[in-house]
Amino acid sequence: MHLDLQYISKERITEEFIRIISGETPDKGISLLEKSGILEFLFPDSLQEKSFSLDPFKNLPLRLAALLDALYPDLHSQKNHLYSYPYSNKTRTEVLFLLHHRNDSLCENLYAIRKDRCKYGDDSLNTLIEYKEALGEDLFLYKNNLKKTSGDCCSKRDLAIKGGDLIRIGIPKGPSIGTYLDYLLEEVLKDPRKNKKDILLNIAENINLSSNPSE
Repeated sequence: MHLDLQYISKERITEEFIRIISGETPDKGISLLEKSGILEFLFPDSLQEKSFSLDPFKNLPLRLAALLDALYPDLHSQKNHLYSYPYSNKTRTEVLFLLHHRNDSLCENLYAIRKDRCKYGDDSLNTLIEYKEALGEDLFLYKNNLKKTSGDCCSKRDLAIKGGDLIRIGIPKGPSIGTYLDYLLEEVLKDPRKNKKDILLNIAENINLSSNPSE
């Protein structure tokens, strides 16, 4: 049956496949695809050895990431599927993010959580949490502590000072501005109470400008 798919456009195949795994019972759809041989056509040379369920995953990127993770052992094969079919760039980006970071450790202390928010961005971090929980990881305490960081500065754009403020106190224009802002952000991630203009300017003024401020 799946041999007929050779004569159907990849756009149509992708559209139907997305419809199947985006439904209310994706596991039933996957079972039908497997029995008909269509799953093997869509995912050639896949392992299909470990059992998996897509039902716990709530949207297309989560389900597609879980399916690729179950069928292929390496990122190269996973990417090959994603770029062999006309998924949207948004879907590809979200799925690859999950596959890249699914094994990242999420530490529960507040400083580490602020670092995660800075590293991933809030939307992507929440998606990663949802994916990990669907895989069975207990992140109750992490999520509880994440709420405690609400309103904390977790990016350079939210710092109380900007590059112009640093230039006005004598820091030369150029790459050093970014280095200082990185340093100050790290200070604020450790202690959000430091995110005040006078405090940050005082820290910057007391850094030896002739050396790397991160040392």
